Amino acid sequence: MKILITGFKPFNKETVNPTEIIINMLKEKDSSINTLLLNVEYNSDANMLIKEIDKLKADVLICLGQAGGRSKVTIENFALNMQSAQIPDNANISLKHHPINESGTLCYQTNVDLEKLINNINDENLSISYHAGTFICNEIYYRALEYINHNKLNIKCIFVHIPYIKEQVENKPKMPYLDIEKSLDIISKIKEELIHV
Repeated sequence: MKILITGFKPFNKETVNPTEIIINMLKEKDSSINTLLLNVEYNSDANMLIKEIDKLKADVLICLGQAGGRSKVTIENFALNMQSAQIPDNANISLKHHPINESGTLCYQTNVDLEKLINNINDENLSISYHAGTFICNEIYYRALEYINHNKLNIKCIFVHIPYIKEQVENKPKMPYLDIEKSLDIISKIKEELIHV
């Protein structure tokens, strides 16, 4: 079984991104896992991901993104056909109310039973979220699900948002965070569940 787990470089003036740390730690623990680090750039990240899915013939795709302000690891139910954010991407491109695919469907839902997944893992630091926002996280989720649906591929695909880690909130005392080890443990459990579903 081929597993692809993606993460992102830091963005929005941050110096670290917990997803980059997590995919590096996962790769160290299990060299059979395939990882892909994305640049936080509109369009090019999604194109890079689709090429990697096609090259690997992946069976499981777990995309990770950072969601500062959340206190739990959250699995996203839907990806929306929308690009719109208050901040620019890492190529300094800003988009507002811009569809990902002008002729595409309004949204795509994950092909994984999230309720079952959450119940099997049974961790208070893990929950379901309605959708992946409208920034790059959402774009790559939408494009991945679109590619899987249009090509009738048997790939389990989810997007997981990770909260800030402690290092990111030292100057933001009211901002919630989660220890990187806890997030890593949850992602490892998600991976194992998807392998055996």
